Amino acid sequence: MNSHIDKFGIKPWYFYLSDTVSKGFVVYGLAILAATCWFFVRNPKHVITWTMVPFLLAHQLVGHKELRFLFPVLPFIPFFAVLLARDLPQRLLRNRIVRLVGVLAVVLNFALIVYNVIPIKNTDIFFYRMMDDYCRGKERVCVLNVKDEPTYYSYGEFMIGPRVVTARFYMPRNMELRLAGSISELEREARRLRRTCPDVFILSGDERLPEHTALPVEKVAWNPYPKWIIRYFNFNDWVSLSIRRKNLYKVGASAGEK
Repeated sequence: MNSHIDKFGIKPWYFYLSDTVSKGFVVYGLAILAATCWFFVRNPKHVITWTMVPFLLAHQLVGHKELRFLFPVLPFIPFFAVLLARDLPQRLLRNRIVRLVGVLAVVLNFALIVYNVIPIKNTDIFFYRMMDDYCRGKERVCVLNVKDEPTYYSYGEFMIGPRVVTARFYMPRNMELRLAGSISELEREARRLRRTCPDVFILSGDERLPEHTALPVEKVAWNPYPKWIIRYFNFNDWVSLSIRRKNLYKVGASAGEK
């Protein structure tokens, strides 16, 4: 009510179509769309069509769209895919190129499954473990962030009213999270804390923070992927995409002297 949900952002009408393709690694995304549309066209009177089409249309009318909202449709996708494969011409299925693409799709799908069940590859989990290891044995670790910037430990909430929610589940017990209203306020707080706390960090979406602040800061390099992946398979620097806006900087001791 009162358009609170729109405060999370408005997406265009084609968002679910484009996001299904992009998040589905194009080939799988296109296959999902084709199988789903094929089922609706071939089975207009089926109970699944009559329940699912209104569900999809209702979500189209909502301004704020997220792919996860369509999760109830997911269990039906394999059913749609099997029916589409059954209706394809047999001569097409016997084509060598089509069969090769099918085998490659299965192999790639298996590789993606293995990739996604490895917890350490998840950037969030890796960061939590890294901070937990760093904080272990230390008396006090202070982490600063401008509250308007998203981080792993806090996020903006606008449903009831503008506020910042702190997620403490993965936060080490000896870590203090301080949220500043502006970068200047953050700088003042960092200098004050550095006089008494040897471990003061800044979480920032600014990749060039050392150039934009008077604080003596050093970027902490971190990445959840093994070095061999970064060295041999980092095409177009894709391994940095998920952490590019979540940079960690350590404040130098000289900050407390000013």
